[in-house]
Amino acid sequence: MEKYRVVYKDLYYKIKSGKIATGELLPTEEKLAEQYGVSRITVKTALNLLKAEGLVTRIRHKGTVVLRGEIRQPTEGRLIAIVFSGFDHLDIRIVNGLRQIAAKQNFRICFFDTESNVQKERETLQFLLSENIAGLIFMPLSRASCPDVISLFAVQKIPVVYMDFPTYALRATTVTSDNFGGMHAITEYLIRQGHRTIGFFPYHDRYLPTESARFEGYCHALVENGIPVNPDYLFTAPFPTTYSLIASYSSSDSDAAEEFFREYSRLPQKPTAIACVNDICAHALISVCKKHGVRVPEDLSVTGFDNLGVSAQANITTVAQDFAEIAKIAVSALLRKIDGNEKDANEIRIHTVLIRRETVLPCRTED
Repeated sequence: MEKYRVVYKDLYYKIKSGKIATGELLPTEEKLAEQYGVSRITVKTALNLLKAEGLVTRIRHKGTVVLRGEIRQPTEGRLIAIVFSGFDHLDIRIVNGLRQIAAKQNFRICFFDTESNVQKERETLQFLLSENIAGLIFMPLSRASCPDVISLFAVQKIPVVYMDFPTYALRATTVTSDNFGGMHAITEYLIRQGHRTIGFFPYHDRYLPTESARFEGYCHALVENGIPVNPDYLFTAPFPTTYSLIASYSSSDSDAAEEFFREYSRLPQKPTAIACVNDICAHALISVCKKHGVRVPEDLSVTGFDNLGVSAQANITTVAQDFAEIAKIAVSALLRKIDGNEKDANEIRIHTVLIRRETVLPCRTED
């Protein structure tokens, strides 16, 4: 992620959560640069973004002043809060599109990024409970996210719509991608390329609902094409791996990819392709293969899932989720709930698209 967005996101959260109050003077550009370990130009870019959002103003000879922090009692229509697990995939065009929808319905939208941090997720939800919000769109970090807090939204009769998957604590409309169909399609694509020994990475017993659906899609595609699921090709990940829409993989992803390579190297008959549960895992796996002299795609075809920026940069064959459509449908569903026109919990699946790039080659004739 660009450094200016790191600064912007942190200040945005602190202003919106009330940790930096309305009317408060921010530290100087020099002090902010020192605090975040970045240049003054980077800080200036972040502050200009906050200014464009109407959150701060730059006053000559005084500095940067917070214009609106806490979101109590909105004056321009009711307020919808959108809580994401990561902003990296949230293109400014999606943000603007959502705001246009809300404006037509006399609503305002406020975005919060939990940055895949459990404590930040809890603090954000607790803060929103005390605010004058009309509804919540929530992308949780796990099924068990803050059951005590999320249940209070139901008690206070604040409508909730989930993005990606729901939590255990509250049944509500969920807008998600067709994860099963997307992984089914990419596995079938590998089969059409002549691959019959196709692995899955990572395989473990702690799948999120989205990951579970992807694994099911992989299994069904194999079976429907007369290929049994081979347990030797289900590569386990003893280390926690990244499942969030972020820009790069972590050390735990690298460790998991190294474990994959150890398992892969021991196999007498190695798979010719690996379907990865997401782009981050695919990127980590490709990097480890390159390190150990396994060529992708000449020796091993690899696919991802999500179509994040990292997959485009590394030319990874993947499945694209339509985040703009997911967000738009979630807002529309929430507005119907707020107006009392949608009460029953249901799941809305958005189609995915196979993106063919350079990490898959037709399989050579197997011995």
